[in-house]
Amino acid sequence: MRQTTLFIALFIVLSALGQVHSDFFNRADVFFKTYTKDGRVNYQALRENPADLDWLVDYVATETIESTTRKAYLINAYNILVIDQLVDHPTLVDSPMKIAGFFDNKSGMVEGKKISLNALENEMIRPIYNDPRVHFVLVCGGLGCPPIASYAYRPEKLDLQMDHQTKLAFNGGDFVYADVDKKSIYLSQIFEWYQSDFGASTGDVVAYINTFKSEPFNADFKVKYYDYDWTINKASFEIIPVEIDEPELPHKDEVYKPKSEKKELEDIEPEIKPEDVEVPESADLSQIFQTIPVLTPINLQTFTAGSLLAKGKFDFTLFNTLYTENHNLWQGQEYSGYRATFVTHLAQVTYGITESKRINVGLDVNFKNSGRSSVDSTYGGISNAFAYANNDSARVGITSIGARIKVQPFKAVSNFSIQSTLFMPTVRHPEGFNDPEGLDNLYWADWDRITWWNQLFIDKTFGDFQVFAELDFLFRFKRYDSQIGMLDMPASVFVSYFPTKKITVYGMTQHVARFTNNINGHDPIVTDWVIPMNYTASGIGFKYQLRSNLNIEALYTNFWRGKNSGLGETFNIGVKFLTR
Repeated sequence: MRQTTLFIALFIVLSALGQVHSDFFNRADVFFKTYTKDGRVNYQALRENPADLDWLVDYVATETIESTTRKAYLINAYNILVIDQLVDHPTLVDSPMKIAGFFDNKSGMVEGKKISLNALENEMIRPIYNDPRVHFVLVCGGLGCPPIASYAYRPEKLDLQMDHQTKLAFNGGDFVYADVDKKSIYLSQIFEWYQSDFGASTGDVVAYINTFKSEPFNADFKVKYYDYDWTINKASFEIIPVEIDEPELPHKDEVYKPKSEKKELEDIEPEIKPEDVEVPESADLSQIFQTIPVLTPINLQTFTAGSLLAKGKFDFTLFNTLYTENHNLWQGQEYSGYRATFVTHLAQVTYGITESKRINVGLDVNFKNSGRSSVDSTYGGISNAFAYANNDSARVGITSIGARIKVQPFKAVSNFSIQSTLFMPTVRHPEGFNDPEGLDNLYWADWDRITWWNQLFIDKTFGDFQVFAELDFLFRFKRYDSQIGMLDMPASVFVSYFPTKKITVYGMTQHVARFTNNINGHDPIVTDWVIPMNYTASGIGFKYQLRSNLNIEALYTNFWRGKNSGLGETFNIGVKFLTR
C-alpha cells in the first residue's frame, strides 16, 4: 500500500513538472511563431509589446529543467536571451556588436544564476552535448547566423528539428556555397572559429557538411571563409497574436526579481560551477573539462580607434608614419630650400580587462628616426632620416613610452569612448642639443616633455558607410624652467565606405590648434618654435582585411594650410591584429 501511495505521489509530481515545462515550450513555440518570419525577428514589435518575451525571460531565469528536456530548453533559452538583449537596449541597434559586451557580459539569467551568452553556449551547451548541429540552431542576432526557426525546439522531436535547420543552412546557397570556376568552397566563419567541433581538418569540415547536403561539395576544392555579417536580423511584418492561458510561474527564488518589475540583478551569485551542470553518462569527460575558448567574433571593418575589447582579448597595432616637408610658414614668412623628415614607428598593444567590454589598458612605444638636408629639397633628401645615426642632422631610437587606458563611460552609449595616455621621453636631449664646443650636437628626436594625450571618440555606422570623429586634448608639460607648457587640440573626422566586406576606403580631415602659456620672459632661442600655431590636413586611406582579425592600411595626408607650421605630407602604412 505504501509503495502504491508513493508511486502515485511521484507520478503526480512528475506530471505537474511536465505540465510546467510544457507551458514553457508551448509559450516559446507561440512566441517564435508570432515574432519570427523567414529567419528574421520583428524586434520593433517586441519593443512595443514585450510581455511575451518577458514571461519567457523570467521563466529561464528561475526554472531548472531535467536532463531529458534540458538540451532543447537551453537552445531556446539562448535564442530568447539574444533577442531580449537586442530588445532591451535603449535604442534598436543595427548590429549586436554595437552593444558593448553583448556576448561577454553576464546580463542574462539562467536557472537563478547570472550568465553571459558565451558561457551559455561554450560551458552549458557545446561541451555537454558535443553536437555540432547546435551551431545551426543557436542564433546570435546577425544575418551571418543561420536563420532563426519560427518554432520552439521541443524535446520529443529535437533531433528532427536540428537536422532540419542544419539541412536548411547547408542547402540554402548562402551559408555555405561553392564556386565551380574557382574550384573553391566558401564557408561561414563559424566553421573557422569552431573547427574542432567538426573535425581535425578542413577536410573533416567539408565531409561533415556533405552528410547534410543534397548535392555534396567536391572534396578537392579549396576551402575559404567569407566574413561574418553582423547586421541585425530584423524585419517588419504583421503580428498576428495567438492567445494562450497565463499559468503562474512556480516557486520563484526569493532573490530573483522578474524583469517586468525592472529590478537590478546585481546581487545574485554570478558563478556557474561544474557541479551545477548535469552531465549525461554518454558525455566525453575529456571534452567537457578541457579549456574551451570563448570566441567573440569582431567586425574588424567597423573597428575604430574608439572600439573596446572584451576581457582577455588583445589588439596589436603597428603604424608607420613618414612626415616630410620642404617649406613652412613662420611668422608670416615662407621658408624653403631644405628637406626635413620624421619617421615614427608606433607599436600599440591593447588588452581588455573587464567582461563588460568597458575598460581597456595598453602600452605605446615610439621608435623614431629623423633627418634634415640643407642641400637637397627634393624627395631624395628624405634619405637623411634613414641614416640611423645620432648627430646634428639625424636621430634614431625609442624616444618615448606611454601607458594608456580606454573606457566606455556611459553603458547606454556604446559608440562613445575616452582614451588617456601618459608619455615619458626615453632618450637624452630628445628636442635636440647644441653643444657649445660643437662636439655633441644632436638633431630633433621627440618632445622633451611629459605628454598627456586625451582622446574622445565617437562613431556611427550607416549601412556601407561609417563616420568616426575624434577630439583630442594633448598637454605637454615642461620639465625645465627654460621650457613652456602647451596644449594641442586636434579635431579629426573620418568618413569610411565599405565597397566589399574586405575593403574600406576612407577620407579624413584634421585641424590642429596649439595654445601656449608664459612665453614672455623666456629665451627666444629656446621657445620661439613653440609659439601658438595651427594647421589643417586632409587625406585619403585604404584598408584591406587579410583575415577576419588582420588588416593592413595605407593613408596619404597633405598639410595644405598652416600658421607657424610646416607644410608637408605624410605617407602611412599600418597593420592591425586582434585576437578572436
